[in-house]
Amino acid sequence: MGFIGYFEENRKLSRAITIFLAVAIFVISSIDFGPSKRAYLDGSLLSIAYHFLAFFFFNLFLMISTIGGKRKDLFWLSILISVFYGVLDEVHQYYVPSRFFSVEDIVVDSAGVFFSGLLYLWRLILNKAF
Repeated sequence: MGFIGYFEENRKLSRAITIFLAVAIFVISSIDFGPSKRAYLDGSLLSIAYHFLAFFFFNLFLMISTIGGKRKDLFWLSILISVFYGVLDEVHQYYVPSRFFSVEDIVVDSAGVFFSGLLYLWRLILNKAF
């Protein structure tokens, strides 16, 4: 069955993980790191890895919980929702002290979304569901 198959069979758990990830992204975006730590994190490998992985897994679990290996018509909607959430995350950061809106973060978020989309699309093609 594998990792993805397990979560497709347990879609309530997948939905709970999706919601948890959305809340975690929002909470982490609300943290005021202060100017000294923010300067350290900007453009760092740690920051890039966080953005990529957070949105990779957010989109993957969103796809698993909405598509579930069956509803291929929701594929592009899941991609759109995830990218839009990345943009909203940056708009939210604009209003957090010592944080700012970053187009670079949106690009990295979107890369995570698209790579998880490719992974899930590959799975759907292999299972002849797409």
